[in-house]
Amino acid sequence: MAYTGLAPAQRRSARLVGGGFLAALVAGVILVSLWGGLSLGMLWLGTASAAAAWIYRRFLRLLPMNRPGDGGQIYGDLGAANRITLLRGGLVALLAGFALVPWPRMTAGGVPWPWIPGMLYGAAVLLDGVDGRIARKTGCVTRMGEQLDMETDALGLLAASMVAVIADRLPPAYLVAGMAYYLFSAGIRFREFLGKPVQEVRPWRGAKIIAGFQMAFVALALLPPVSPKAAAIAAWMVMIPLLAGFGRDWMIVCGQAGNDCFAGFRCRPEDRLVDRETGDRKP
Repeated sequence: MAYTGLAPAQRRSARLVGGGFLAALVAGVILVSLWGGLSLGMLWLGTASAAAAWIYRRFLRLLPMNRPGDGGQIYGDLGAANRITLLRGGLVALLAGFALVPWPRMTAGGVPWPWIPGMLYGAAVLLDGVDGRIARKTGCVTRMGEQLDMETDALGLLAASMVAVIADRLPPAYLVAGMAYYLFSAGIRFREFLGKPVQEVRPWRGAKIIAGFQMAFVALALLPPVSPKAAAIAAWMVMIPLLAGFGRDWMIVCGQAGNDCFAGFRCRPEDRLVDRETGDRKP
């Protein structure tokens, strides 16, 4: 992995993070291989390494944004908050390895395999928000941390939903919830490609609450005591607010609603955003 353009302190941080991810992958593939053989270990490594590579690539791209939101000087140290976010990313990568591994039926070797995916994702979910609180408490809120936290949440929900669906813990339709962030982002890029205006979606409290609820639900659905039938029924209900939230955001992107949409359960056309390029209010 090239570190071109990074300062010496950033390169050291990048190498340490890369080494940590690599060590976790090596430990994981050894453990799975000892139980199920090399072929099963390679299956685990394939999806786990893909997720780890994605997170690491995004981390490198965001490193130059490790600065205050007002554009101040780049921090030389990652800080505790970003380290926790990266730890969450590592847990998500380890979880992704179980997408093609028959973990619900793995009982040998003294390792509680049926519990591992739920425990991995549960730990990542519990740490969500801790990084933000630490960043605010230490005065080190950065643009990198905000973006990396959001992308870790999105990849975690996608990986967890894939693991749960393939293991028949959740219905296939729930993959729509796991892919919602990426479909939304692709839609924005497609509008930009077509030259259509893209309005800014400001953060809103409801989105974080809905996302946290989704993550907690999938973490529970991965645990053995939870009935797959009950989880499947609940999945249809918990998807509704998530998809409704993305629908609300898409209306804002297209200029059909303002950022107060869902505040007071209404969307007022007169509050549509001002076009970022022209400065004109969209009619």
